[in-house]
Amino acid sequence: MKKFIFLLFSFLLSSVYAQQDMHWRAVYQYKRVLNEKQKARRDSLIQAQPAMAEMMKSFYKRFDNRTYFLDFTTNESVYKEKEKLSKGRSSMRILQDRLLYKNLQKKMYREKRPSFQNTYLIIDSLPDYHWKITGETKKIGDYTVIKAEGTEKIRKLKKSKDVIKEKDSKKEFEEVEKKVVAWFTPELPISNGPGKYWGLPGLIMEVNKDGEVILLKELIINPTKYNEIKKPEEGEKLNEKEYREKMKKERERMEKMYKNRRSGKNSQRISITL
Repeated sequence: MKKFIFLLFSFLLSSVYAQQDMHWRAVYQYKRVLNEKQKARRDSLIQAQPAMAEMMKSFYKRFDNRTYFLDFTTNESVYKEKEKLSKGRSSMRILQDRLLYKNLQKKMYREKRPSFQNTYLIIDSLPDYHWKITGETKKIGDYTVIKAEGTEKIRKLKKSKDVIKEKDSKKEFEEVEKKVVAWFTPELPISNGPGKYWGLPGLIMEVNKDGEVILLKELIINPTKYNEIKKPEEGEKLNEKEYREKMKKERERMEKMYKNRRSGKNSQRISITL
């Protein structure tokens, strides 16, 4: 009996070490699922402003159905959007150039975020989603997944009755908590997932945040082709708070420059008229 237990323990231990040398690639797809309120707002816009509705449809079409690769081992991962053909230094191209590295053991991430003017390297702690496992289950492919609910802090435009809505008014943001639903599988007990999501006792296979869904489409063990799991080094080093402050100042500078340019054009037009 003791020999059996020892052999079983040795087998489990060797399996764990084998997993540490293994490499996985999870292929995720992003899509938006509109709720009834959002559908009603969309239909109202189609009736009132068909040209605007068509423009919005074209805009969202570019960003929907994006594919992401999560290449991971037991403790490390890189997450990157699948490259598509895009011309020049477009916003689509910049998003595709982003690279997110996570180290689960150290509970930290490094993210390369290119912009039109610069490249930034964000280094910070992984967020705490305060997960609560509900026990509800379903199937994703051949895997049984369990539902967990958490919260995520996001930034959105501040709404206030005291703020006068003018073209030149400064945009103020505030942090709010959004509900996040994740589905994970204990069949692959690695605490990872798409984006910065992590912290559950199994791989996260689906995330739904206010109708934005990231869903696992394929899981490959030891793929022949994958992104190298290597933390990015390129870019100006900042933490998340410093990056947001920098982006705020940059946005204000651009708005001021645009305002002055418009003012200059107006002055020129007046002088010519006179």
